[in-house]
Amino acid sequence: MILEILSLGLLLFLGLHLIPVVPPLKVQLVHAFGENRYKGLFALLSALGLVIWSLVHLLANGHAKATLLFAAFLAYAVIDLFSVIQRKSYKPFTPALKFDVIACVSGLLLAVPAMTFHRQLMGVAVVPWGA
Repeated sequence: MILEILSLGLLLFLGLHLIPVVPPLKVQLVHAFGENRYKGLFALLSALGLVIWSLVHLLANGHAKATLLFAAFLAYAVIDLFSVIQRKSYKPFTPALKFDVIACVSGLLLAVPAMTFHRQLMGVAVVPWGA
C-alpha cells in the first residue's frame, strides 16, 4: 500500500511540475490563472539543486522505495533542466563573487541543521554529530 501511495504522489508531483515542458499547456494555464497566480501555484525548485540532491540520495540508498523516489526526482530534474535551457527560460546574469559568498553561506546555514537533524527527521544519521 505504501508503494502505491508513493507512486501516486510522484505521478501527481512530477505531472504538475512538468507543465512548463509543454508550452501550449502552460500558456493555457497562465491565461486561466494569470501570470502571478500561475507562478505561485507552479513555482519550480532549482533544477540543478534537485539533480544533486536526488543523485546523492539515489546513490546512498539501495531499497526499492528509495530507488523509485530518488530516481523519479532525478529524472524530473534532468528533464526540467534541459527544458529550461532549451526554452531559454532563465535570466542572463553576470557572475559576481558576492553572490557566490551569499550562496555558500546560505547553503551552509541550511545544510548544517538539515544534516544535524536528519536522524530525527528521516530516521537516518548522515553525520557523526547528528543527535
